[in-house]
Amino acid sequence: MMDPSVVFWNCANGAVAKFDFIEQVISDSKPDILFVSEAEIKTGRNYDCLSVSGYEIEVSQTLLEGSARQIAYVKQGCGFKRLKNLENGTSEVLVFWRNGLRVCGVYRPFKNIKEKTSTQAFASLVKNLEVIAATPDDVIIGGDFNVNWKSRSNMKRKLVEWSESHGLVQGIDKMTRHRAVKSSVDGELVLQESCIDLVFQRLPRKIIINSSISSDHDIIQVILNKRRPCVTKKIWTVDWRRYNKNDAMSKLAQNIIQRPSTTPRDEFDNVTSAIIETLNAVAPKRVMKLRNESEFENSKIAFVKKKRDRAFKNFKKTGDPKYLKKSKQLSKKLKAVVKKERKRVFRRKLECHGQKSFWKTVGEVFNGCRDNGPDSYEYKGKTLTNGDEIADAFAGFFESKVCNLMANSKVMDVPEIESQNNEWSPFTEEEIKKALGLLKNKRSCGPDEIPMSFVKDCNEILAPHLTRIFNYMVSTTWFPEEWKLAKIVPIHKKGKRDLVENFRPVSNLCTLSKVLERCLLARMSQYELDDHSQHGFRSGHGTVTAALEVQHHIASMLDKREKVAVYSLDMSAAFDLLRPALLLPKMKAMDCNVVNLVMNFLSNRCAYVNIKGENSRLIKIPAGVPQGSVLGPKLFSIYTRGLEEVITEEYGVQLVVYADDSYVICSSSTLPKLKTLVESTLEKHIEWLRLHGMVVNSSKTELLMMGNESLEVIVDGARLVSKKTLRVLGLEFDDQLSWQNQIQRSISSCQSMKPSLRRLRSKLKDSELLQVISSHYFARLYYGSEVWFPCSSAKHKKMIASAHYYALRLVVKDFKSKMSRDQINRITKRASPQELMDFKISKLLISVCNNSEPFALFSDLLLHVLPERRSDSRPKFVDMSTLKIGKQSFSNRLSCTRKIKFNWYGLNLSPHTIRTELKKSFFSYA
Repeated sequence: MMDPSVVFWNCANGAVAKFDFIEQVISDSKPDILFVSEAEIKTGRNYDCLSVSGYEIEVSQTLLEGSARQIAYVKQGCGFKRLKNLENGTSEVLVFWRNGLRVCGVYRPFKNIKEKTSTQAFASLVKNLEVIAATPDDVIIGGDFNVNWKSRSNMKRKLVEWSESHGLVQGIDKMTRHRAVKSSVDGELVLQESCIDLVFQRLPRKIIINSSISSDHDIIQVILNKRRPCVTKKIWTVDWRRYNKNDAMSKLAQNIIQRPSTTPRDEFDNVTSAIIETLNAVAPKRVMKLRNESEFENSKIAFVKKKRDRAFKNFKKTGDPKYLKKSKQLSKKLKAVVKKERKRVFRRKLECHGQKSFWKTVGEVFNGCRDNGPDSYEYKGKTLTNGDEIADAFAGFFESKVCNLMANSKVMDVPEIESQNNEWSPFTEEEIKKALGLLKNKRSCGPDEIPMSFVKDCNEILAPHLTRIFNYMVSTTWFPEEWKLAKIVPIHKKGKRDLVENFRPVSNLCTLSKVLERCLLARMSQYELDDHSQHGFRSGHGTVTAALEVQHHIASMLDKREKVAVYSLDMSAAFDLLRPALLLPKMKAMDCNVVNLVMNFLSNRCAYVNIKGENSRLIKIPAGVPQGSVLGPKLFSIYTRGLEEVITEEYGVQLVVYADDSYVICSSSTLPKLKTLVESTLEKHIEWLRLHGMVVNSSKTELLMMGNESLEVIVDGARLVSKKTLRVLGLEFDDQLSWQNQIQRSISSCQSMKPSLRRLRSKLKDSELLQVISSHYFARLYYGSEVWFPCSSAKHKKMIASAHYYALRLVVKDFKSKMSRDQINRITKRASPQELMDFKISKLLISVCNNSEPFALFSDLLLHVLPERRSDSRPKFVDMSTLKIGKQSFSNRLSCTRKIKFNWYGLNLSPHTIRTELKKSFFSYA
């Protein structure tokens, strides 16, 4: 079978006289399109003699002196369609298109055209070529241009400018026209050669040049599939290009009206069907091609590489230094071309879809592009490459992991307790709309293939229907079976990216199910059911507040001259092991209908894994809450309630929890008593978790002994020895609270980002680079800085400042450090490290005081407040520490709050107002 190709040939002196040879060319190469120049097709004549079986003839629109001078033989069924709107009628061009490929045949007559000079005719041709090449599609433009590519004519220069401006490269480097002419000197016949048949391409392809016995022009054949394979896969995706919110609302309303409902269950089915039908109309699915080729390497770069390699090959063959010089010049030119193309492609990726594509592209520079993942995965000693096998391997791993953990855990028996609360009030439309407003505006879909962005756009239409459906579900405790299906997406956790065991499951749920979950969450938040030691999933809490509370407890105990130890426990697959039977008694204060609906939500669930566009078999979910659900974090927080009371009341220790990570701070007057306390607390802690079906990961249990002493305890018959450091939510606590290790880690992490920043410096605008530095570089440098920066030594603060201003000097291009730091702050409008810390700590203080959360920090602040009659809304705090270590307590280091220039305590200020006023208070450039 012949490779698909396009052929360009100047037959010279008419196609009728050369028809036998045309037929022979078609028979030999079977091209998709054969362009024939100088065909001389007169108007009003019958040219049935030119027809070829299996091909259709297309004739150019231009009639110069009563004849068209270019025709094209188009293979029937090849898929090429003619684009007459791109042919201006004054140039001999024929344009065709197929599947992202635009092919154009060109003929430029050598003689002057009536009423036009050659220059005017050439300008008209170039103008037409500008329109033809102005497309993101692949382009092939070839034919007889009657411009010698080996010359230095003005026309050749214009062709070069046109091709380079559109990313096209001319691929013919040989003489393509050969004719015998009489010499003007001695009258003898001499061979005259020129390169006037040219082919301009956007992607490099194989070009075959064959001599022709019927014409003085060679036959040029471009093989369409002889290039780097770029299309690796086709996927189905939603086409949002013509989506319009108003059209979607009107069509959805019309589709719902056409489906009358008699019962809420019928209404549920009809609304779902109407949404799917509307989506198919306003955002239909289409096939998208995924490419694996290098995005910046085009035919221009490939052509320069080819010339460079040829010059160096000639140097090795002949030893002539001129070839070596030419090779070096081309290498220099190649670097410049590659740099220019990289920058062009990078800017296009940055700007293609606004802010989303900007941050995605920047993230790829820092982290590497990992969207597609590895081609193969390892599981149980086997290498998997097939998509179905990979998906089933992930499904089997996630299912077996939970089943094995459940088999190794024992759960206490709890009698069934039904809720006695029947104070349920139905949902209102305002609640539904508010819930929709709190959900993220995403176009990704769950198993129901309904994007959240569509539901949010049509909330006015859907709100009354969803209100009736949700109220029916709560009153009857009915939860649709189709909503219990989850699409699991494997997320890499740690280690090698090609090992199935290094991934964790995150569930994508049905969109309307998330809306109901958000409504239930708002109602459940009215009850005090959370674990007070929990810093995850709660407003005003986070990793920083959890680490601050750990630091506060350690510093307060050390300030009392006590021995202090901290241990951490980690649970394996904690969310997946939650037992609904143990959750039920802790929800007895809630309405019984809501409780029963939640139990229905957690029961009889199933899921499938989706990876690389392939779906696995269905797996059953025996326990747990879906990771990725709206209700999941709230239910887990309720489930772990009671642990704090068991540990703190009985043993007098302090518990800090973030998600499934627990940190317990123990103190005692002597080391033996401390050892006994730690062992007793650990034993009780582990026992409570096991009775609730949790599995403790012993390998991650760690112990930190403060001071220069060490501690050794026995846990489950195993010996646990204290370490010098303990990782608390990404922060490195050491036994002296010196924060030396943490600061070195922060600076080292930023050092690894410097090459990426230098790469971005030449590709981004100054304002964009400043945004990237603030969001990526400073985020790493100052992570958790509210905890460690105020307590750091002057030496370490200087190290932080050096790393801080290194990045800002890239923006102002002060590579020789001539500018002062104050000048840099004013130019970049960024605060110094100390000003930034005062701002962050004051912002956190206002949040803690006005929300009374976290309670451990708030209660300590109340003990340290210094009342002032004149300014009750701007309280000050007094340092009550007895030792230097006591200054690490949150309340004992709030001297920066004396610089706050506005009233903040007890006032209902918006976050924007607080940020603005704090900047005025602390930032020197403000």
